[in-house]
Amino acid sequence: MYKSITTRTKEQRQNEVRTIIKKLNELHLNTGYDAIKTLFENMKTYINDDIKIDIDIPFPDMNVNIKGVLETDIKKKVWVKLTAF
Repeated sequence: MYKSITTRTKEQRQNEVRTIIKKLNELHLNTGYDAIKTLFENMKTYINDDIKIDIDIPFPDMNVNIKGVLETDIKKKVWVKLTAF
């Protein structure tokens, strides 16, 4: 199957996820939290299956939601943020 050049490669998706993981580490957020485990599962699916994933994960331990988009289209931004309930 031919993919257009506007689709992120697996390496590009891995780099996007590395950036997110680096920021999580800076915030001392790890897989000890169920919400972060769920986020990691979503990121793994994003890398391996090459599908766009909309993220909206409740994170009650921190009284926030994890929101974002893991985007396959290279013209669109990949982003994840913590938002208050």
